[in-house]
Amino acid sequence: MNIVRAKAEDASTLSTIAFAAKRHWRYAERWREIWRDTLTVRPEFVVAHEPYAAVAVVAAPWDSMPFAAKVSERVWSTCGSCPTR
Repeated sequence: MNIVRAKAEDASTLSTIAFAAKRHWRYAERWREIWRDTLTVRPEFVVAHEPYAAVAVVAAPWDSMPFAAKVSERVWSTCGSCPTR
């Protein structure tokens, strides 16, 4: 696993992970909608701050991997380039 500086083009993926985490913890949809602006990572934020991302190559069948999956209590993973069914 490599820790890399996130790029502006990663903003959408980071947002997807943020929302997936809230869904995992079963926060109400109406709360997530209220938090939409806060949970949405924008390219400008990524450029102005220093967010980092963990990048790993995983050898697993794509069909068995969800789009966003919990890796541990504090780490979430996403497969932005995985083929969809």
